[in-house]
Amino acid sequence: MKKWIVLLLGLGLGVVPLFAQNRPYDPAHSLGISFRSQENPYYWKNSPPYPGYWQQDVDYTMEVRLNTKTHTIAGHEILNYYNNSPDTLTFVYFHLYQNSFKKGSYLDLLRRTNGDYSIAKLSQKEEGGTRILKITDGLDRALKVSIDNTIMKVVLNRPLLPGDSTRFKIEFTTHFSKIPHRMKYNPSHGFDQFTATQWYPKISVYDRRFGWTTDQHLGHEFYGEFGTFDVKITLPQEFIVGATGYLLNRNEVLPPELMEKLKIENFKNKPFGEKPSVIVPHVDGKTKTWHYRAVNVHDFAWTADPSYRIGEVTLKSGVRVYAFAREWKASKWQDAAKFAAAVIQTYSRDIGPYGYHKMIVADADEGMEYPMITMDGGESPRYYGLFAHEEGHNWFYGMLGNNETYRAFEDEGFTQFLTSWSMERLVGRKIDQKTKKFPFKGVSRDRYRNFMAYLGIARLGYDAQLTTHSDWFENSVGYNSYRLVYYKTFTMLYNLQYVLGDSLFLKTLQKYFATWKFRHPYELDFRNVAIHTTHKDLNWFFDEWLNFTWSLDYAVKGVKNKKTDDGYLAEILVKRKGQMIMPIDLELTLADGSKKMVTIPVDYWSKSVPGIEVLPNWYGIGNLNRTYLAKVKVPSKVKSAQIDPSGRLGDWYRLDNRSGILPKIKVAKPFRSAEPPLDAYLLQWRPNAWFNDVDGVQLGIHLSGAYLNRFGMG
Repeated sequence: MKKWIVLLLGLGLGVVPLFAQNRPYDPAHSLGISFRSQENPYYWKNSPPYPGYWQQDVDYTMEVRLNTKTHTIAGHEILNYYNNSPDTLTFVYFHLYQNSFKKGSYLDLLRRTNGDYSIAKLSQKEEGGTRILKITDGLDRALKVSIDNTIMKVVLNRPLLPGDSTRFKIEFTTHFSKIPHRMKYNPSHGFDQFTATQWYPKISVYDRRFGWTTDQHLGHEFYGEFGTFDVKITLPQEFIVGATGYLLNRNEVLPPELMEKLKIENFKNKPFGEKPSVIVPHVDGKTKTWHYRAVNVHDFAWTADPSYRIGEVTLKSGVRVYAFAREWKASKWQDAAKFAAAVIQTYSRDIGPYGYHKMIVADADEGMEYPMITMDGGESPRYYGLFAHEEGHNWFYGMLGNNETYRAFEDEGFTQFLTSWSMERLVGRKIDQKTKKFPFKGVSRDRYRNFMAYLGIARLGYDAQLTTHSDWFENSVGYNSYRLVYYKTFTMLYNLQYVLGDSLFLKTLQKYFATWKFRHPYELDFRNVAIHTTHKDLNWFFDEWLNFTWSLDYAVKGVKNKKTDDGYLAEILVKRKGQMIMPIDLELTLADGSKKMVTIPVDYWSKSVPGIEVLPNWYGIGNLNRTYLAKVKVPSKVKSAQIDPSGRLGDWYRLDNRSGILPKIKVAKPFRSAEPPLDAYLLQWRPNAWFNDVDGVQLGIHLSGAYLNRFGMG
């Protein structure tokens, strides 16, 4: 892969020594400043999205110790909680996410209904879970607690008034479950790996829409309050740790001489899969304590493995991007930090600046996102898409802290769109040097596969409203509909780009990020930003994409040319076959070889694109005005008309998107799998031979064809 490497040179990436010391004080990255101060450029009170907005603040201090023999984390947590709401609180709620991996949990019972007894079969030692040993207030007075699986209710000893704060002191133990789901014990090649995610008692969000958010954890998404985390992690000395936040004691735990040994380039020629070397030996009782501080985050995650080897790239902005790869895979992670840095730079340039001082991509056999760190897997170049996605979550989830449990499309779907955005720009139409260019013009492989995934789900009967709780798709037991939060949202955003035009769409996305970063947006907030940025009523668009399962299907039914004094009047009949309404771009190919673009708006506004003629609007809904006769003056006859040559319109059946009696046909080469085209009927053939007693040996051709046949949608 050469293209994205060339792009790096223009993105201002520079390699710096791994042993570079503490970054200078830099308010732009919230280092060395208080979360709740006027100096913090990201604190919500300093620039609320609208008058009267509020959200709660948290300040965690934790000291924890990893027991590698019992696979447990023993911790002491102090939480300062600030009530910025107008309400008086008499109780609070905490999430104990790992309790979902205990027998009898709601997740266990749910899985049993789907024939999955993986949690039910766990022994007591194999179960996950967080055990609360002690909880008191700031005056060391005991607090009344009740626990319902993953939700803990704590009754306060005195009411928490608006503008006041309270303190909790918690002693807890969290067990790693045998089931490797996000938080996991993941040994390989003789070395232990521990990845700790959603591992501590985490206070629930109290927000302006719901008050307390108390969803039981059923294996999907999360939601957290922004604030500060000060965390000390003690574990055997041989472990190398990557975590959220700024490493305060780098010289103590990662001195220059150790960092030099850990450089990933030292292992570029090590055979893939060969057992790692020992750089820091294990000594019984010998430990290190890693001290981190993170500001403007709503979660804290970490991973530890003695075989981690580290790559680093620093952007001109000062953001450091690290790759933590296990030594046995290091030869195939040599470009990890560079590609991850290119992703950060792309999103910072196109969506909005990255708000943290670092990013880690960690080789943890996962695909999960946390502030400043992503848990990944795979090898180069196949991990490019994974990096692009999980890093993208630091925009939509990390910095825009939406309630993804309630509306998963707001983080997963927007991030899926970002993934395609960066892959098109950094990778283009190839995924590695051995792969031929993607065969379809005007669309990237990534965009094609996302749209095909959406069609495959929707046309097979699994379509669902995007405004569905993350746990409610297919009664919580199926995964087909849940994937819509990725692929349908992806398609929706590309169709919004189609409606608005490129520049106005990008302006809308940038405005949304700038307005809501480090705050808690809901779906209505994005809708409002889009409407006020474009000065256009877009409620029709968001209503049909978010709240219904309507199909989007248009067809060109015919073209007629009438001679006029100065040329021709072309009449193009277009039919709306589905329920969705969308503006229609038509490309007309004329007899003289020229092309003309026209657009049919759905209301009194149309995107401003040079060279496109705007026709009268097409008002229709349901069975009202199913057809539209477009009349266009042209200098020569129109030979053909095609709907949306850009390929962004989410049309379910594109064979009739162009004029003509027969659809476009693509013939695939024999004995080769072919990507089914969106706009053509696919014919596949191969030579065939057979024998029978009457005719003897016969030779012939086997011919088959279908539209989108690979996805069972022909």
